[in-house]
Amino acid sequence: MNKVYSLFFPPIPPQGAMEFTEKGKPVVYKRRWAMLALLASHYFFWNWSDARQVILTSEYALYFDTTNNFDPESGEFGVDFLKISSAAYYIMLYPIFGFLVDKYGIRLMLLGMLLQSIGVWWWYLSFEAYFSVVVARMLTAAGGVMNASCMLKLINSWFPATERPGAVAVGVLAANLGAGASVVIGPFFRDGERLIDVSLKSCKDSFIAAFNASVDSLECTEQATEDFCCVAPASINTYNLFMAIISSCLLAYALLVFRELPPTPPSPVAVHKEGPGFLQGLKLMFGKANYSQICVADFLSSGPPLVFFATIDRILPASVDQYDRLAAAAGIGCAFPSAYIFSKYLVKHQTYYGTTASLYVLGFLLWAAATVCYAVGTDASELAIIGLGTLALVAFVVWSVGVYELKLEYTYSTEYSLSGLVVGIDRTIINSGTLVYVAAIPPERFDGDGRVKTMYAGLASMLVGTLLVLTIRNKYAYLRKEHESEIDTTEITADNADKLMFDEKSI
Repeated sequence: MNKVYSLFFPPIPPQGAMEFTEKGKPVVYKRRWAMLALLASHYFFWNWSDARQVILTSEYALYFDTTNNFDPESGEFGVDFLKISSAAYYIMLYPIFGFLVDKYGIRLMLLGMLLQSIGVWWWYLSFEAYFSVVVARMLTAAGGVMNASCMLKLINSWFPATERPGAVAVGVLAANLGAGASVVIGPFFRDGERLIDVSLKSCKDSFIAAFNASVDSLECTEQATEDFCCVAPASINTYNLFMAIISSCLLAYALLVFRELPPTPPSPVAVHKEGPGFLQGLKLMFGKANYSQICVADFLSSGPPLVFFATIDRILPASVDQYDRLAAAAGIGCAFPSAYIFSKYLVKHQTYYGTTASLYVLGFLLWAAATVCYAVGTDASELAIIGLGTLALVAFVVWSVGVYELKLEYTYSTEYSLSGLVVGIDRTIINSGTLVYVAAIPPERFDGDGRVKTMYAGLASMLVGTLLVLTIRNKYAYLRKEHESEIDTTEITADNADKLMFDEKSI
């Protein structure tokens, strides 16, 4: 039993004082890249697994014999409930695990990866048992949240200040690319073209009546797509098994490369600090008005894009829905250089608020342009939605990096480690947006052309969120930057080096 425990809770390695090269740069270690790869690979896989049903909503609806959207009034939980229920778990778990990461360290990653692997295998072995899959999602949710909560603490422990934004960009990029990968890879498990199937529970009654009155062909038309009556044969069990095998391979990799801390810290602020009490940590963070305001803005501005992604195979106009994979692939390709350039820009200029606020404005403008395209409804305007969606994916990735860095600056404490809670609260806000918006404004919720009404509702929400960001007070209160500057100007000698050492017993 002790051997199993030590696999997932290894002892913390001894760590010395901060060391410098002859040129005055902090000593860092190559293993930091293996640790970052470990974090990124699991973050990527978790988001891919979490979103696997998004592009195959109709196929999973047929597989489970349920509706597309969450519709409790008709007694159907729907495929969307898999995403909504996960969001509910995340809202409950993220603050708790963020607190535990600050208290016990990133060793929780290994436990999280084990739970994630168990959950993915459980999903596969559940087959068509819908509520068993819901339970499996609870396990993957717990494991994924543990891993994600470790991101900022891992990066802060292993990377010097000049590499931190780039490392955060890799983590954020991995998460978003995992979700994008589900859009690209999922259709490969379709076994043929989409056809009309009026037995689908989301198929509108008006279409069923017209179809039954004059059966012409099973070929999927634009009207059938608009009324959610098309589905393709798909190898759902094969897809689920494929995901389970990958999860086992990633767990094996984790056991090989994991290490809690480097032999010496890479920066002055990487010195270990104990995590605060849970309520104390929340008070330290939300006691700062600038942080509280940007959290509210996050909820209002991120909810609509999350709806668009969660319903992408239904919200895209029928004339362009065949381009969804192309748009996702293009967004993934552009996100890599964009995230790299943005992280380098942050390191050089440290304009945390200015660049992040600009991205809020850009996101709003992209959504506004897409709303106009939906309202116009011409072939050209509908095709433009694909281009706007690609730009939005890139902007969302870059925006995520900027928001993390800005929140770390606003909440930095010289006494306590808050990086786990920063991730926990940030992800709680994002998943609250998923829970509320995906349940409230999917296109099936509205009569007539629900897609346009979804866009209008999202536009109003994003406008308020953007205005909140632009009116933040104390927007340039970069607490972490100020503290690092103070320490960097202090000569480190044998007399004060002990102040930069980790207390390994306190972790």
